[in-house]
Amino acid sequence: MVKKIITSTVFLLMFPLFMSLPVRVEMRHPGPRVSSPVLEVAGGVAWAAQEKEQKSIEWFKQEMKISPKYLEKKEGVLGMSWGHFFTMLFLVFFASGALIVFLLRYKRTKDILKLIKEEADGSES
Repeated sequence: MVKKIITSTVFLLMFPLFMSLPVRVEMRHPGPRVSSPVLEVAGGVAWAAQEKEQKSIEWFKQEMKISPKYLEKKEGVLGMSWGHFFTMLFLVFFASGALIVFLLRYKRTKDILKLIKEEADGSES
């Protein structure tokens, strides 16, 4: 039972990490290559036409006079901000500690009940 609890807890804690990793999916499609101004589709895989999109984004930034300090930056681990990363790290450590305390308490309770049962059996004789 303890093994099952540990396994399910580890799965639940690691599942969000695995879901945040990028996954490349390729689908084989025998059809012809289709192009559009927004998306290019080849073999069932769609991706944005990045050069055209980049020019559009640069034009928008210039017209709106957006300062570089407000631009999106990749920082931290797995694209999370450092504050979010450390908050989640604290949460994982706290949950792990709570699980360890729960298991130790479960074991101690089991030992105490075993001792009580042995004393009860000994006094009946």
